[in-house]
Amino acid sequence: ALLRAKAMLLPGVRFTLRVEKAGRFESNTWHFPEGIKGYFSSAMSGVEPVAVPFFGERYVSAQSESDSFAEGEGALWAIAWTPDGEPTTESYVNMIPTRHGGTHVSGLREGVHHAIRNFIDLHAMGQRGLKVVPEDVWSRANFVLAVKMLDPQFKGQVKNELISRDAVKLVSQMVRDPFELWLNQHVDEGKRIAELVIRQA
Repeated sequence: ALLRAKAMLLPGVRFTLRVEKAGRFESNTWHFPEGIKGYFSSAMSGVEPVAVPFFGERYVSAQSESDSFAEGEGALWAIAWTPDGEPTTESYVNMIPTRHGGTHVSGLREGVHHAIRNFIDLHAMGQRGLKVVPEDVWSRANFVLAVKMLDPQFKGQVKNELISRDAVKLVSQMVRDPFELWLNQHVDEGKRIAELVIRQA
């Protein structure tokens, strides 16, 4: 799993693992020339999302003059919604797999929830008295999230969960505007996602 993730995060780099069993070698190779796009497609194979996946990548630049974050911090993501089945959910911080998620996943959830809620309001898709909460947006979401941070804080020795409080704001800021823009540039796709979210609500 670790080598597969590294192959995704370093597009074009080929990783091969050879394991000797009873004098014979079994070999596995991972190579994603398109990085997260190819990786996410293979992770989602056999599952039909309601709309095309949304891919994005955004990092703090020298020009962005962020008070809170350093140049180079940011995130890479792929997200898609499926009507049923067990969602694919993977997250990484500086190439370390965070199997229990953490504050960076909370940031993705927050940014995506805001963008979809604004899209529903803008296109007058809501119903009277209906309140869309993050869980409605999130329960059918499949995602791969890879975050770069200068000084990540993890829970415990195994680093399965990120607990850096700044990560919520960092990821939410990186994702929210690009996703809202994407929804409004792909209105039909956006409406299919919004309809699924409204059904969950």
